[in-house]
Amino acid sequence: MSFTGARRAVESFFAANWTETPIAFENVVFTPPEDGCWVKLMILNEQSEQAALGRPQLRRYRGRILVYCFAPIGGGAQAATALADMAASLFDGALIAGHVLLPPELAEDEEIDGAYRARVAIPFWRDELV
Repeated sequence: MSFTGARRAVESFFAANWTETPIAFENVVFTPPEDGCWVKLMILNEQSEQAALGRPQLRRYRGRILVYCFAPIGGGAQAATALADMAASLFDGALIAGHVLLPPELAEDEEIDGAYRARVAIPFWRDELV
């Protein structure tokens, strides 16, 4: 599976299953909603390695799916954390073509551009025979 195909699989899964708030995708124009609650999906490719000897060659690509959860500033961390919990539950044990997902990690974050942000990171790997 190519990097493009892997991105498409994750983005399609999230778009089809997330109904709580609007979603901002990477490099797509987005205006946050008036209620201030929304999420941003990012996919980070981190490292690659040869995972097995022989032919065909097995390559393993590792990365993280990040869901940044935004809520209005001044209301405490609960709203953003609740969105992060929902995103973590959605990805926990999810079946996304070609991906092995590890347990989600959640971290409250900080004020960003007038909103409070919490982050969910879902480590993953995917294998490719070349």
